[in-house]
Amino acid sequence: MKTHLAKEADLPGIAQNALCTIPIGSRFNQHGLLLDFTKAAGVMMTEAEIITDVAWISLTLKQKKGPSIRLLKEIPADVIFDILNKYPETSKSGYTYAGCLYIPFTRIGLGMLVDPFALVVGMLDIDHYILNVKLKDVAPTVVLCGVIPEIDRGPKRPLGEHIRLEKSERSHTTISVENVTELPFGEPNTAMLGYHVDLGATGVLDDVEVRFNEELLHDPLTIAQNNYLLHRAGRSPQSGWFDVDFNRKGSALPVGVATSFRQKFNWSTAPNAYEVYSEMVYDMGAANYIG
Repeated sequence: MKTHLAKEADLPGIAQNALCTIPIGSRFNQHGLLLDFTKAAGVMMTEAEIITDVAWISLTLKQKKGPSIRLLKEIPADVIFDILNKYPETSKSGYTYAGCLYIPFTRIGLGMLVDPFALVVGMLDIDHYILNVKLKDVAPTVVLCGVIPEIDRGPKRPLGEHIRLEKSERSHTTISVENVTELPFGEPNTAMLGYHVDLGATGVLDDVEVRFNEELLHDPLTIAQNNYLLHRAGRSPQSGWFDVDFNRKGSALPVGVATSFRQKFNWSTAPNAYEVYSEMVYDMGAANYIG
């Protein structure tokens, strides 16, 4: 399906420590959102400058009936660059992210669904969605940020299957094996594409073991072994992350039917607290579960 880039507006209220908020219309189905950052004299900002300015980004869908849905909840700009842009794409083609921060709603090469456009955010039952950009407490370099949705002009579709990037904050700070059982599982009609462990400034993971319903999925993989498998699947592991990818073969882990989902993180150098970011698919039909 042909997509269009149609500018919505410029982000209002840019200032030091500001929370900039803009509602985005729901006339068309949404494939992604491009944020275009420029500084003085219309010069495109560098990736480093965007990271320096932007504390976090949230995207919230306002349903016509029902609760609001967070596609992103306070996700830092560097995490969006690493997980949603470089990790799935830079092995295919190198690119300098001058001025551009892209938030995709689909994933390249995802073959787990019958309909290849199923993960597009359908707007039939959405009133609008809201973008929040929190700027850091420093004098910003950015003077203008264009908000440019990538849309298709086909018939409006229900929201259906969609991806949410979820953050889990953890406080482990010792050299040891850490048992993790709190990552999302057990909610009906959900699956996990993978999760990403932010190693922080000090953490070093020797290996990660994963058990699903007590079945061993990763036995435990070192970061070198894991990165080799990711490269084989066309991924680009980022420095400072341990990426556990269940989508290497175009499928996902059906955590909605799991009775247990357990990880063992073997820390050889202690982290100073850290986050885990999970890529979750919601509202999957039973026919689309491929484990």
